Amino acid sequence: MRWFRFVCVGCLVALLGAGAPQSNAQSLSSSVSSFERGQQLFDRGLYATAAHDLSDFRHAHPRHSAAPEALYLEIRAMQALDRTDEAIRLTSVLQREYPGHPESSTLLLSISEDALARGDRASARTYLTRLRDHSDPDVSVPATMLLAQEAHRAGETSSALSDYIDIVRSHPDRDEAPEAAYQAGRLYLARDQHENAVRALRRVVEQYPSSPYAHDAREPLAQAHMALDQPEQAAAVLAGAPDLSGRAYTLLGFAYLETEQWTQANRAFSQARQSGETSPVLAYGLGWTAYHQSNHTQAAEYFAHAARGNHALARTAQFEAARNYQQADQLDAAREAYAAYVDRAPSANRADEALFEVGRLYYQRGAYNDAGQTMERLLSSYAESEQAGQAHLVLGNVALQRNDMDRALEAFDEASALGAAPDSIRDAIEFQQAWSLYESRQYQEAADAFIRVHESGRLDQRNEALFWAGESLFQGENYSSARARLQRYIEAAPSGPSAPAARYTVAWSYFKQEQFANAATAFERFLNTYDTDTRIPYRADAQLRLGDSYFAQGRYDDALSAYDAVRDTGRDYALFQMGETYALQDRFEEAIQSFDTLVDTFPESRWHPEALYRRGGVYFQAQDYAAARASYEQLLDTYPDHPRVPRTQYGIGDAYFNMGDLEAAVDAYQTVLEDYPNSSVFADAASSIQYAFVVQDNPDGAQALIDDIANRIEDPERSDALRFRIAEATYQSGDTEAAMQQLRQFVRIAETDAYLPEAYFLLGRGYADQQQRQEAQTFFGQLIDSYPDHPRVPEAALRLGELYEQNERYSEALNAFMRAGDHPEAPTDVVARARYGEAMALLQQGRADDAEQLLRQIVRTQDSERLTASARLGLARIAEEDGALDEAQRLYRQVVESGADDETEAEARFRLGRLLRQSGNPNQAITELERIPALFSGYPSWIARSYLEQARAYEQLDQNGEAQRLYDRVINRYGDTPFAEEARAARDAL
Repeated sequence: MRWFRFVCVGCLVALLGAGAPQSNAQSLSSSVSSFERGQQLFDRGLYATAAHDLSDFRHAHPRHSAAPEALYLEIRAMQALDRTDEAIRLTSVLQREYPGHPESSTLLLSISEDALARGDRASARTYLTRLRDHSDPDVSVPATMLLAQEAHRAGETSSALSDYIDIVRSHPDRDEAPEAAYQAGRLYLARDQHENAVRALRRVVEQYPSSPYAHDAREPLAQAHMALDQPEQAAAVLAGAPDLSGRAYTLLGFAYLETEQWTQANRAFSQARQSGETSPVLAYGLGWTAYHQSNHTQAAEYFAHAARGNHALARTAQFEAARNYQQADQLDAAREAYAAYVDRAPSANRADEALFEVGRLYYQRGAYNDAGQTMERLLSSYAESEQAGQAHLVLGNVALQRNDMDRALEAFDEASALGAAPDSIRDAIEFQQAWSLYESRQYQEAADAFIRVHESGRLDQRNEALFWAGESLFQGENYSSARARLQRYIEAAPSGPSAPAARYTVAWSYFKQEQFANAATAFERFLNTYDTDTRIPYRADAQLRLGDSYFAQGRYDDALSAYDAVRDTGRDYALFQMGETYALQDRFEEAIQSFDTLVDTFPESRWHPEALYRRGGVYFQAQDYAAARASYEQLLDTYPDHPRVPRTQYGIGDAYFNMGDLEAAVDAYQTVLEDYPNSSVFADAASSIQYAFVVQDNPDGAQALIDDIANRIEDPERSDALRFRIAEATYQSGDTEAAMQQLRQFVRIAETDAYLPEAYFLLGRGYADQQQRQEAQTFFGQLIDSYPDHPRVPEAALRLGELYEQNERYSEALNAFMRAGDHPEAPTDVVARARYGEAMALLQQGRADDAEQLLRQIVRTQDSERLTASARLGLARIAEEDGALDEAQRLYRQVVESGADDETEAEARFRLGRLLRQSGNPNQAITELERIPALFSGYPSWIARSYLEQARAYEQLDQNGEAQRLYDRVINRYGDTPFAEEARAARDAL
């Protein structure tokens, strides 16, 4: 409301009184017109002209009732013209001459903001200070806020805090209050007043939840809680909050680390990476999660990344990188990282510890001069270090390696004085007690006793006690602990009397744990160390085990070299393994030669019968079936009671079968059934009889023979085994109809439960392949309900889930998939398909987020290629449904290239081909799809789908002849299935 409207009517009457001369009335009228013209010019935005007219009016009529309003408008015009100095001068006039003007304070606030904008902070502060105590909050609160912000900018934190807190306390409902509380919290945090920071920032979150500052306050609030050692509260502040930044997720990860919630920490750090966070601090947190998962190699890499730069955690990250390299047995990398820590921060708290580890790692590597120099440096640079005693001990051992006994004794005396060396006298009885426990095969007790001797015994017994502790643990099959003790022994006494045995046993411990690469390295080290020392009794065995380690890794040429190096003890075994290795390389002549040499040279060897058997097998591989039979018969004649006899008899049957003498083959297989009914090849012999009769186009003859034998077998389980194996062999031969009939008959007449679960499973699978879903569900359900602990249950539940999914019974499908995936005996490939099925069932139920979360968790947490391949397949399908076709194609290709060689890859390749076709790339689609029949012959439904999709691609290419050929193939091969019906309709539409 403008000023002149508040002038009392009486004043106007007095000024315009009836007795006034006519000329005065005309002058007044003219002045009013001048004011109104200036006002109109202002309203039209003609500020310069308006200011001129208004100024003229004001100077011509200083006592006119409209003069204050004219001055106010003139100030506004000056502001609009950016003539701030003139506006400020005129505002001072307004406040001086018209102190009651209602807009004077607002004008001054606006001018203060203008002054701040142009950098005139001193003037702005002067005006704002005058306005801070104004009675109108619309003036005082903004002024106070601007003063606080200006003080904050200038680093006057006490003044800024005072103003921010004044706004929050005095005007909590003002719009400025959330920002004031937020800024106060940040200032408290910067000043390490963490409790005040928590109070201020929590006020923002709890009292102003809809303010944008409520979201921004969460991260500094969590920081304050962490500074107060309140990680649970920090996690509570951030967990579940939307749209967290990468920094906030990193902070959440550290909060979980502090509360030892490793999985949640890893998830938070992963979310930080997904948010684009790449800071060294994130790498530091990831290092700790990897450490707590015992993935020391990965932890070391993360810590090494975090150590780059000059941030507060870099130094600690450097030390932790070294420690994890050490635990990952990357000793050179560990030594370099410890050395870098010392060089980076020689006065740091753990510099002496790092330097000691550098020296110790040099010692372990046998670099005794470097180890000695490092320990001397430690003692001179860190005289008060807790590592001093251990440093003297290492120096003593270094001196021993140099045969400098005087220096060794001196060093050990220093170590003893600091409590780091053992006492000079050992209790010999304690050592003898430990030895007695070992001889009585109480290995764990012996190990504990030897460790006690090691920790408190005499110097001359100390190291030997450590060796025997490791040997005891090895005999007790505690290989990791044994290796740790033995390696410590080797470190302490690399040339000690038991050093050869220690190195040999370390290598064996790796071999026992099937860590064949480490075993090979350890055996190589052992053999290189004692290359010419004929006194070492186990060099020949180490050479053989080196060959075995190479063999287990598939390094066959290296294995052959290792075996061939054995000349005396163990030569028979070496020849046998050479034969096996040559056979694996399809070098059949050399394999046979090795077995012949063994047979001729070592007739009393325990490997003699094995060589006869394997020689027969190699002849069989080389398709020399007569020679194979002769080798097998030599084994039967020479060793009639050998455990290999049943399998050898079965091999004779296979040899006759491949020679085309089917009657002799059947006789040989029948001998297995009648003479060795409890052998492992009993069922295989029954199946082979079936195949032999099928080849002779007389499948009923096999059934008659088996029935005759079964009726003569008194054991009902063996009788059932014969009948089931015949049905199974028929199924595997591809004659599904006959197999289904035999299996149904078997289910009706079986006398025991031994093979019923397998029969139910095959019936379910057969009906499923024929798209008879209801029958398939019945038999899979019978298996699951009647035999819940049978090994076939996981796959049956998986297939049942797939059937439910095809029938759009998604809730039941989800339950079946979960049962398959959660079964304790489920193979990895079944678990993979089950988790994929779970996700797809969730997706079909409209729970896309749950499905995606499940799949991404599998990709993040599982090491199994099968599981991750299935998860990526599911993510690809979700991406395809969401229209993210490039992402879907990328994920499908990842699955295809993973080499899963199972149904997951078959489905991925089909869906990739279909997506390529739908995206306008029919040639690429055909390339992917035409490989499915060759690669995945065991998955007929995907083969049928691939043919249909290829046909559609050829239609896109206007090659209808090729399309018709493929449709005809589906019709001919898949009978009355829905695939054939689809093909028939598509062909007719061509």
